[in-house]
Amino acid sequence: KIVPGLVIGGLAFGHLPVIFVPAGPMTSGIPNKEKAHVRALYAELEHMTAEHSGDDAWWDAVLAAVRVFGDDLDGFQGDACPETAGTSTQDRFGCVDEDGDGWSNANDALPEEPTQHLDSDGDGYGDNAEGRTPDACPEQAGTSSETVYGCVDGDGDGWADSMDAFPENVLLWSDADQDGYADQQGTERSDDCPDVYGTSTEDALGCPDTDGDGWSNSADAYPEDAAKYEASLLSGNLLYVGVPLVVALLFGLMLVRRRGASEEIPVFSDAESAPQPATPAGPPLPPEGLPPGWTMEQWAWYGEDYLKNR
Repeated sequence: KIVPGLVIGGLAFGHLPVIFVPAGPMTSGIPNKEKAHVRALYAELEHMTAEHSGDDAWWDAVLAAVRVFGDDLDGFQGDACPETAGTSTQDRFGCVDEDGDGWSNANDALPEEPTQHLDSDGDGYGDNAEGRTPDACPEQAGTSSETVYGCVDGDGDGWADSMDAFPENVLLWSDADQDGYADQQGTERSDDCPDVYGTSTEDALGCPDTDGDGWSNSADAYPEDAAKYEASLLSGNLLYVGVPLVVALLFGLMLVRRRGASEEIPVFSDAESAPQPATPAGPPLPPEGLPPGWTMEQWAWYGEDYLKNR
């Protein structure tokens, strides 16, 4: 190293030193053994970086391990929180970042969710459309939590008003056949035929009603005649069932009446006479005897009345 330096100096200045006093070997400050160890580490690092090329998670771990933020806030990556250890890097350096997304907790709207940090409308759902539970309405606060998050939900059932078929009823939200009656069962507006459009209102809600009389086709004997819906005994299949039933009923009543009549009216043969009611004795005759034209039988029955009315 020394001789080439002397040659270069002679060529530059036009002369060479007259006296050359060697000072011994020049030390580099690092022993050769340590130099070899540094070279080996460098080669290993090159191999590892090539192996993990494109692996962001691995690089984040490496950078987190070697990251150091100085106390000089005006210096390179100055620590904004010098008295508290932290790993934030996005909004400021060295502050607490609980979810590890790079944003310090103080400036992270969702400090426990690493895929979200900004919540413009303050409804608890992050603005990042690719993050977890993204806000579908980032400019308007909302509480919807079914299918879409963070949109207005007037009745509080979890479904956004824009998707809720019944935005003012917390028990109802969907109407697959779009007939105005809900798919959810057990309420006064539940659809009895949720898979088929219908307008019936009398026997069932939301079932097909061809003639529009309010009775579903399945319960309407005249599904194409709005003026009637009940079947008479003389129409359709009831004719074959109703007529025999009525005949049998009338025949039964006749038998009962005849049997009752035979029990109430006794029948006597020629050799017997029907019992006659006993003749009353009647009151004593007046001194002048029977009234003119009377018989004793008449006196027995009506004599007492005659005496009272004299």
